[in-house]
Amino acid sequence: MFRFFILLGVLLHYQANAQAVFVNNSVLSGAVVSINEMNGLEIQGNPYLDEIFVEGTLGINLEKPLPLKLRYNTFSGNVEYQGQDGRVYFVSPKHQVFSVRFGNYYLKNGFAKTEQQTEQSMYQILHDGETKLLKFTKGILTDVTTYNEAAKQKRYDSIEYYYVEIDGAMLKIKRNKDSILEALPKHKTELEAYIKTEKMKFKSWEEVVKLLVFYEAI
Repeated sequence: MFRFFILLGVLLHYQANAQAVFVNNSVLSGAVVSINEMNGLEIQGNPYLDEIFVEGTLGINLEKPLPLKLRYNTFSGNVEYQGQDGRVYFVSPKHQVFSVRFGNYYLKNGFAKTEQQTEQSMYQILHDGETKLLKFTKGILTDVTTYNEAAKQKRYDSIEYYYVEIDGAMLKIKRNKDSILEALPKHKTELEAYIKTEKMKFKSWEEVVKLLVFYEAI
């Protein structure tokens, strides 16, 4: 019985300390400012991959991924989570975010810099093989103020960029045969034959994933 109470005390102490470390060090104080109130502007829409918070895991520079209700802001680049108090927080720069999983989304950073993104930029992983297919979504603000309208009107839109990552190199691609084959350095003949046999028109990114799976198996 004495050993049981010692073990219980250790577990409670660890849980309290872990929660304190997370709450005190990995968030900025207060709730996130409303995305629809920015310098007096009226903004339509939202900048999230999915506006609703979804159960997931956050990989940061702690020992284990943290289970949280998460969403990703494509405009600010912040990972946001819903605290136990119901308020919205975003992860402090004190902690390096490595990966985010929620719903159907798996995001990760640490890839090579591009002309527009840094090593801290979060990419959606569409194919996680030896050759990776990555999607970067950048939230932007579009001016939609109509003629003679006094109040400025803005709308959240997004731009999507797709990359193939091979041997550490980031190669931007479009969803067409020429662009994809140009990014893949080997087995051109086999790929051409496979595309013809499978009657690929590349109307979806799922077809690109299918081609990459074949490419890695050659």
